[in-house]
Amino acid sequence: MKPIVYAIALICALSGAVMANGPTGFHALASVDLARTLLLANQDRLSFQLGLSNPVPFRAVLRDDPHRLVLDFQEVDWAGVDKSLWQDPAHVRDLRFGTYRLGWSRMVIDLAETYRIDSIEMKTTGDAPLLNVALIRAEAAPPPPPDTGIWADDAVDITIAGDGPLRVAIDPGHGGIDPGAIRNGVAEKDIALEFSRDLRRQLLDMGGFSVFLTRSEDEFVSLRDRVRRAQAAEADVFLSIHANTVTEGDASGATIYSLSEKASDAASAKLAELENRADISAGLDLTAEEDDIAKVLIDMARTETNARSAHFAAALVDGMQNATGTIRSRPHRSAGFKVLKAPDMPSLLLELGFLSNATDLLNMQDPAWRQRAADGVVAALRNWAAADRVLSQLVMK
Repeated sequence: MKPIVYAIALICALSGAVMANGPTGFHALASVDLARTLLLANQDRLSFQLGLSNPVPFRAVLRDDPHRLVLDFQEVDWAGVDKSLWQDPAHVRDLRFGTYRLGWSRMVIDLAETYRIDSIEMKTTGDAPLLNVALIRAEAAPPPPPDTGIWADDAVDITIAGDGPLRVAIDPGHGGIDPGAIRNGVAEKDIALEFSRDLRRQLLDMGGFSVFLTRSEDEFVSLRDRVRRAQAAEADVFLSIHANTVTEGDASGATIYSLSEKASDAASAKLAELENRADISAGLDLTAEEDDIAKVLIDMARTETNARSAHFAAALVDGMQNATGTIRSRPHRSAGFKVLKAPDMPSLLLELGFLSNATDLLNMQDPAWRQRAADGVVAALRNWAAADRVLSQLVMK
């Protein structure tokens, strides 16, 4: 049976909720408060209560064969916890917990019967957060209400805490008269559009996201209009999808680019120059310039936005590395990409791989690989959004 994802957690803005985790991002390490941790059971319902020292991002998934509840956290220190935490042989057959992967902890609860999630929330009122998960036996669960969308595919709709869905603008690079790089009859514009469609579908299936494509077909869109379309959609974050190529030597793996006035290296500068010529290839007039006052105000706005983009880039590096295992050496680079110059939303350019590399080329044409890569982007967006919410609250205090 296909796993059912029921909820993604909601990270809360408490002053102690964020701590640096090296150059790759931010998260809180929470410990378990055993005094506030318990299991309540009756004929049809199971309620798990987990006391934590800090609010952390989490998700809950029900799986079958055997029936089990999987709780992932970013992240929890299980010191002092043993299997008696939620011991109840009539309802809980086994309990396992530990490190799942770097930055993530997992608890697996083997269930004696088939359940659905009735409710899930992390309460942050009082001294410390409390995670409550309420399950109801499948036979006793009410039928899904019609036409609400909440119970579609037996899954509760997932939303980002507080402000509703995260609005993501996905920008498939090139298009129409501008094919981008071409190798062995494969055009960059087609790779970018196909992956963008895959990513959009996975984000919508996950829930908690609204997604906008700057182009949904093989059409030319100027660099400026790509940004304008994303702004018109009131996007919270902008991700431009591309596929790289080299004419000399060999390079492979995904690369994440952010905006900077000075390129991080010569290759990034050359790539930015190439990407920025997309409008010229379509014969557009590029003489329009911002006036001096507007430029100063925009540069001020970009200062904060670029910092948020850097955190997003760190999360995206981790997401792509964990999901695909193929990433370029020094995967986060920067240069003056015009398509990343929106002052009001974090913006990144993701080069999925190199058309000039045989393995990368096959990967980018492989639906299974594209799904794994899209999983990495989804995880990065979730993790970044949670940490960004906390950081923004701390800045305002």
